[in-house]
Amino acid sequence: MLATRFEQARQLSRDGKYADAVPLYEDAARSAASDDERARVLAHLSGALKLIGRHDDAIRSARSAHELACTIGNSSTEAHAALSLADAMLAAFLRVGPEAPDWSSFDDAMNLLDRSALLYEQLGQVDFAAALLIAGDTYRAVELFDGAGAQYQLVIRGLSDSRWASPESLARHSDYLRGRAFMGMGFVSLHYGFRDKASEELDTAVDLLLSGEPRLLRRDLEEIANVFESQLKNPERARIVRAAMRAR
Repeated sequence: MLATRFEQARQLSRDGKYADAVPLYEDAARSAASDDERARVLAHLSGALKLIGRHDDAIRSARSAHELACTIGNSSTEAHAALSLADAMLAAFLRVGPEAPDWSSFDDAMNLLDRSALLYEQLGQVDFAAALLIAGDTYRAVELFDGAGAQYQLVIRGLSDSRWASPESLARHSDYLRGRAFMGMGFVSLHYGFRDKASEELDTAVDLLLSGEPRLLRRDLEEIANVFESQLKNPERARIVRAAMRAR
């Protein structure tokens, strides 16, 4: 029954029905047969709560998952829980805005992302790149562009290793994650006024992002098209990106 409720919740989340997924995740967490199962479910619950704007609940759920995972000593579960907790904390941090930022919370979240990336890399799991991308995107959101660029470069270098080239499903996901990193680098280059470099990086991002799932790549490609059109003054390139997005 746990597996059924958990998989139903995950499918609802994949379909973007996060509010519908929440009670199923909660039910699965209550029914979990072990602390490891409960931690995994709570980490997923946190993500759904964050996406419907229940930030405090998302942090509580992820913190419970992280505490359980650290007690158990399962590196994979800890990596996932640390990533979920950092993501929830950073979403709450960014929601507050620049008027009263809680920089201690920001630092704690970044340390969690570092821990998550390290564990995933030790386990040989590509999810290390997801942790680094969240860090890069957050640095960019608070206009710490050097920090953002450093995180994106780590993703690009890390995913250039041949171990991410097979099987095909892993290679496609790796390409998508590299595409997100090149996209971030393009925005950083644009901020510093390196327009030609930004254009090249965004072109590379488009090619790599097309390896992703349509539900993931649409938002990213639309954002890149808008940058080509409004900031790089290249409406033809924007048209080509949108055409590729529709074809994919």
